Amino acid sequence: MNHRTCTAIVCAYNEERTLAGVLYALIDSPQIDKIVVVDDGSSDGTPGILRSFEGRDDVLPIRLSENKGKGYAMAEGISIARGELLLFVDGDLLNLTSHFIEQVLHPIRNGEADMVIGYPVRGEGWAWRINPLRPLSGERALFRTDILPLLDAIRKSRFGVETLINLHYCKEGKRIRHVPLQGLIHPIKLEKTSPTDALGLYAQEASQIAETIIRNRALAMSAFGLDRAGIRGRCSRLAEQLSLKGDASLLRRSYMDIMPAQFEWLSSWRQRSIRQRQRKS
Repeated sequence: MNHRTCTAIVCAYNEERTLAGVLYALIDSPQIDKIVVVDDGSSDGTPGILRSFEGRDDVLPIRLSENKGKGYAMAEGISIARGELLLFVDGDLLNLTSHFIEQVLHPIRNGEADMVIGYPVRGEGWAWRINPLRPLSGERALFRTDILPLLDAIRKSRFGVETLINLHYCKEGKRIRHVPLQGLIHPIKLEKTSPTDALGLYAQEASQIAETIIRNRALAMSAFGLDRAGIRGRCSRLAEQLSLKGDASLLRRSYMDIMPAQFEWLSSWRQRSIRQRQRKS
């Protein structure tokens, strides 16, 4: 197995109940050489948890003076980390163990993937494994050199950070592996706060993901094969399949007319969401 050095990056915001357990699990793992833990301006006991790990050679605590968002905190961790591999871990996992860490790192150490996304699976059966939100999981391993070009964009992405990374990897043609982590418990927002607050947080995340896609429109279109080169190839193949060789240019024009409208709709939806939150506050 490949023995590249690995730095774990943990970003935490008000995770006083779970952060210590996550850090101890990483410390116990022989897969991890260094841990960078970033407190994103927490207002609970999280800073005290970080202080209890100060002085250790294997843990580097970083405290931000104010909440700047998940993307900014991750960028801080990336800029400080020196491992060839980076393992991102959420600070609110309830039962992280060396077994789960090994599951995420194994494919990338074996040369089977350029990025591995591990997603929690609580129950049995296909319904838990076919999770449409699994690309947004925070548990992921990748090569540091691959993500460094994204550092400035990551700082601005807030909760859109996983979407941004996924788009970049798709555009670059990188190999992405999704690994189910059977038994790992990652509490959802409805389990951590009231239904009203949870819905507000979900809306905030959706808005920030939409903002990330809009801000990185060219990257998104390229990742999905909707830039000019991708559309040209797609329409040529479609025209050939339909025996419409002379109509490939017409298909391309139709695509180019439709896609800007979709991004315009996404942008207007985000603006409506912002105005609604401002009226409520």
